[in-house]
Amino acid sequence: MAQQSSGKSAGKHESASGEQGSVPVNGSVNDPVGEFAAESAREFTSDSVGEFAAESARDSVSGSASDFAGRYPAREQQEMAVIAAAQTLLAEGLVARTWGNLSARISSDRFVITPSGRDYRDLAGADLVQVNLDGEWEGTHKPSGEKGIHALIYRERPDAKFIIHTHQPYASALSLGAKSYKLPADLQELLGARVLPIASYGLPGTKKLHKAMLEAVRRTGARAVLMRAHGLLVFGGDAQEALAIARAVEKFCRSVYLTRVSIVPEDDVQVQDGSGSGGVLSAERIWTRSGMAARGAGAYGAESSGVAADGMATGGSATNGMAGQNRAQAGAEAALESAALGPEEQAKAEVAALFAARPDVHCIIGESDPAVLAHSTGLRPYLDDFSQIVGLKAGTVEHSVRSARGIVHGKVFGALKKVGVPDLGLSNAAFGVYAYCMGKDVEDAQAVQMVLHKNALAASFGRTYAAKPLGSLDGALQHAVYALQYSKLKDES
Repeated sequence: MAQQSSGKSAGKHESASGEQGSVPVNGSVNDPVGEFAAESAREFTSDSVGEFAAESARDSVSGSASDFAGRYPAREQQEMAVIAAAQTLLAEGLVARTWGNLSARISSDRFVITPSGRDYRDLAGADLVQVNLDGEWEGTHKPSGEKGIHALIYRERPDAKFIIHTHQPYASALSLGAKSYKLPADLQELLGARVLPIASYGLPGTKKLHKAMLEAVRRTGARAVLMRAHGLLVFGGDAQEALAIARAVEKFCRSVYLTRVSIVPEDDVQVQDGSGSGGVLSAERIWTRSGMAARGAGAYGAESSGVAADGMATGGSATNGMAGQNRAQAGAEAALESAALGPEEQAKAEVAALFAARPDVHCIIGESDPAVLAHSTGLRPYLDDFSQIVGLKAGTVEHSVRSARGIVHGKVFGALKKVGVPDLGLSNAAFGVYAYCMGKDVEDAQAVQMVLHKNALAASFGRTYAAKPLGSLDGALQHAVYALQYSKLKDES
């Protein structure tokens, strides 16, 4: 039996002015946030929030184990509810792979939560981890890194019996807004609040984030909170209520997004992403190192792009070692400089150059959604998972190739590489004819595509509020942690 403790969140809450990238905005008839900012501020100075906070405090102090006897389903039933909800979220594209986390309360002071780095598609009841409200856990797997937030919510809200944390696209984008969002009447009833609040920024798993989340719940009483530059957390009396809230919030966020951003994503041109997640992606080209063409009319395999099965450009010899690889890179890069290539030939040359420069990449997906290509001059992280999975910037193909050759590496990257942090100067996305999403296999490339698309939405929306990208240090830390820990957990699961 393994045990691990996490510290309790305490101290003063983060102020609204401490939100990353937050700036004031002036209300106007076209501004769904500005119209109600002053109104919601007045509304939430009423006694209703204070009454709720006092009542919650009394409940959490007076409630003993016997007081709660019979209020909770059996642990096995809650485990099955978590697994079923995870499968539903996958099917609806609200989570993917190992992203996000879910939990269910099994007593007044204990809950079960999804493990860290485990694929939801293969999750079993025995994989869930039991955690108490002090963060101590027991089980065969390490619990989600956000177990502390779950513990805080369960402690603060005795009515919370099921929690879902997602990275759903439009909710993540709206997390970069400047103020809480006033809700329509039906959502006010569902969320138990007049507004959808935004918790100020904190790195995942940190006390700063925990305090910001707790402050947002206490201030508004809402059963849903946007986590700045990260995602969404919802809770309810059971799995069905929590799922209903997650769905309703995403629908609401999409409607707000479309009032502020002129470039609309190609939501109507979609196919299943092939990972079993049920998520949807644009129907684009896929190139594989083995030369097997996949989805998309006119798709090219890597061999027809001038890349042999061993990843070298045609004419380069794998047996010649580094010299052969250098010749392959030189040939591929020379093709990039040709001004006579049409779009499709240029795309093939770009793919060949990326494969030649990145021996770790075995699949490349070409994304052509205008919402993504609008950022073709360069896209920095506006969301945590972009830093983690894509890197510190998606630049041009030429920049990506130069980075892989070691030309674009600063002092920070060099220092981190000395302590074993891999490839911090590289990015798994690059812009050319398409936005190229790179991975060690098709599923990894699809994950990059989903995160790139989501970050593009967030960047477009955030810029309407002058939100800034995440800081380089925060991004580097997250990329390193993901590379060294979470991606390895995923591979082992």
